[in-house]
Amino acid sequence: MIFTVTRDSVCAADDVDAPHKKRILIVKAGSERELIESVLKKYPLPQIAGNQATWVVERNERKVAVIAQQWNKPRLLEEKRNKGSQIHFKYLSQECPQETYKNLKDNQS
Repeated sequence: MIFTVTRDSVCAADDVDAPHKKRILIVKAGSERELIESVLKKYPLPQIAGNQATWVVERNERKVAVIAQQWNKPRLLEEKRNKGSQIHFKYLSQECPQETYKNLKDNQS
């Protein structure tokens, strides 16, 4: 499946290429986590100085996961696989990823 992937800019100099759009092919990804991890291999997020950055993964405008530069894996907001071929990484600067995850998870309930 072909995905259209975009991300927020992380600084003013990064705005030149915004929204950093790329189309990528993902051949096989069984779960939402596997899909996100496969996308990140072909579309790596910028590394932020200080090694602390928080991102929310949106799939067709639905929040599906939180990624933190300091975490090994994305944390899913839902276990089921969402549909849609548009993926956007929303940059939340150095917000606390645990609080972001908790707040988003609580709001889905």
